[in-house]
Amino acid sequence: MTEKRLYNVWEPAGLGEKIRAYIQGSEDIGFVCIGSDRATGDSYGPLVGTFLERAGVQTVYGTLVDTLNATNIEEGRCNWEHHEKVVAIDASLTSKPVRIRKIVVEDGGLKPGLGLGKDIAPIGSVSIKGMVNISTDKDLSLRVLQSTELSKVIEMAEVTSKAIAYALRREGKACDETACSLL
Repeated sequence: MTEKRLYNVWEPAGLGEKIRAYIQGSEDIGFVCIGSDRATGDSYGPLVGTFLERAGVQTVYGTLVDTLNATNIEEGRCNWEHHEKVVAIDASLTSKPVRIRKIVVEDGGLKPGLGLGKDIAPIGSVSIKGMVNISTDKDLSLRVLQSTELSKVIEMAEVTSKAIAYALRREGKACDETACSLL
C-alpha cells in the first residue's frame, strides 16, 4: 500500500476507506496522536485523540488533556509499541499552498517534530498527517504552527476522527456506536 493520496476535508468517506485498507485484519490497533495544545496548528493530533476517546475508542494515546509531544513521546513509547498496528497521527506543514487542509494516509511511521528540526525515531506502522499550514522556512515553523487558524485544525481533526470511526465500524472494531454516530 504505497499509493499516496491527499484527502480534502470534505472527503471523510474516502479517507475512512483508505484508513480501513491499512487497518484491515488487525485485531489490536493503537492510535498515537502527537502534538501540543500550546500551538493551534500542532493541536491536530491531540484533537483527533480527544474526539476518538469521546467516541469510546480505548487505545488512544495523546489527547488535549494528556498530550504526547517532543518532550515526553519517548517515555510513552512503551505504552503503545505492543499493539499489532499503530496509527500515528500528527500535524504537518507543507511547502505547497495547494496542500493546506489536506490529510495524508501512508504506510509506515512518521517522524514527529521533523518540521521543527527534532530527531525523534519514527512512530507507527501507518501514519496520518494533517497538513495544517504552509512553511518553507524551518526557522519559522513554530511561529506558523502558533498562528494557524484553530477552526481549520478542528475541522480537519473532526474529519479525521470521523474517518477513523467509520473505518473501525466497517471492520467491526470497538467503538461506542452511540458516541461514534455523534462524530
